[in-house]
Amino acid sequence: MLKSIASLLLASAAIAQPLVIKTSILFDGKGQVLRNKEITVENGRIAGIADATHKPDIDLTGLTVTPGWIDTHVHPGWYFNKDNRLEQWPGGRGSKTTPSQAALFTACLLYTSRCV
Repeated sequence: MLKSIASLLLASAAIAQPLVIKTSILFDGKGQVLRNKEITVENGRIAGIADATHKPDIDLTGLTVTPGWIDTHVHPGWYFNKDNRLEQWPGGRGSKTTPSQAALFTACLLYTSRCV
């Protein structure tokens, strides 16, 4: 089911058509629990949340949705070094990167997806 939702989201972003997702319960990220809502996604981003009145493209009735939780579980100390090998800083097994280099890689990854 998650693969189909992801496929629909990607397809929606690719053709720039609004996507409507209906849900029974929605945590809004501000401490509120919203019920019977629709989430409108445009260009891969949440464009709005409103009462569910439209025919949804994705119907998640009976499920709880927590939108906007991107990058809530990350490993900023894990990166690919200059030899394109995984490093787990600090002092990961077989690490060949100095602490200074590891700090620079980690800082870089906070702002980009890949640092070499």
